[in-house]
Amino acid sequence: MTNLTITNLSITAELDRKAMSAVRGGMMKGGYSYLPAFNSAKHDFSFTATQLTSQEQNNINETGNNAAFVSGISSTFKPNQSSTSSISF
Repeated sequence: MTNLTITNLSITAELDRKAMSAVRGGMMKGGYSYLPAFNSAKHDFSFTATQLTSQEQNNINETGNNAAFVSGISSTFKPNQSSTSSISF
């Protein structure tokens, strides 16, 4: 296992936006960064959250078909369908 020791660190200071954007790490000496430079002024952070709920219900209640001279036939038919959706941030 390899150990990494960092010594002689300067006093900490608060960095402004420009100084912080110059900070790089995780690169090999003479290498390049795998991440492109990020400029928040060029990016739009707004978004639209949409949801689509589609439901279909086809019900057929055929009671007493082809039954002649029948009495006392009853049928209870209570179709129900519900949906909920939410977007949380």
